[in-house]
Order: sequence, then C-alpha cells, then structure tokens
Amino acid sequence: MRHERSFAARDRTYEEIRFWLPSMLSAAQSDWTRGFLASVLRNSKRSQWRPTEKQMGILRRITADWFAGHIDRRDDFEVVE
Repeated sequence: MRHERSFAARDRTYEEIRFWLPSMLSAAQSDWTRGFLASVLRNSKRSQWRPTEKQMGILRRITADWFAGHIDRRDDFEVVE
C-alpha cells in the first residue's frame, strides 16, 4: 500500500494540492503540519509563488497520507441504492 501511495503522490501537481490545502489544513493533527500547511496556503495567494522541491515533497507526502486516511474512513458509510 505504501508503494502505491507514494507513486500516486509523485503525480500530484501543485495546483491539485493547492485545491485541497484548506481541507488538509482543517484535518491536520500536528502543530507542525498545521503551521506548514498554513504557511503554504498563505504564500499560495501570491501569484508568482511556487513551493521549492523540498516543500513539494512534503506536500505530496501530506496529501498522500490525507487521501489514504479518507479512503480508509469510507468504510464507515452505508451504501444507499
């Protein structure tokens, strides 16, 4: 599972990650992650700003973990037909 998740994370673009930033920020559990995502969200409002390669790597890992958590929680829903 970790291999598939890391492969999918490499394919995520900055624009796609930026779309999910507010949701990931509200779901962040650690202070460091919350601060990092808030900083990226704040900087992303500047039109010429782009994250560094190191920041993109961290964003991709956070995004992959966030999506993995959402997929795992989908088992709680009951299918309505």
